[in-house]
Amino acid sequence: MKKKFLSGFVLGLCLVSVVWVGGIIGRDMMRSPADWMDKANAQIRENDYRGALLSLTRAAKGGEVQAAYKLALLYDAGDKIPENRELAITYMKQALDAKMPEAQYVTAVWIERGYFGEADANKAVALY
Repeated sequence: MKKKFLSGFVLGLCLVSVVWVGGIIGRDMMRSPADWMDKANAQIRENDYRGALLSLTRAAKGGEVQAAYKLALLYDAGDKIPENRELAITYMKQALDAKMPEAQYVTAVWIERGYFGEADANKAVALY
């Protein structure tokens, strides 16, 4: 009798755990890119840059241009997260492809500074 109770109890705990974890995963999978962006902004206000990085990445992968732009700036600065010039350029290109004016300006600055290889003032001026 004790064995049946114990195995039933363990099975019940496993079922509750699966439902709980599934609910969390399911809830996160149902978020829209705008929801991820809102969550990231809240995390940034709370200085949770690790969480914001994850939320911004999910938002950017979902097509949220503002998230891509923020990721580019965060990866470029390397202040709150580790610097990664390659990812900064990747996300800035996403924002630039969406014709975001701020991305165009920052890209011009980066070209002027040589982020894309040789510094080129003429190309930079064309974007300003």
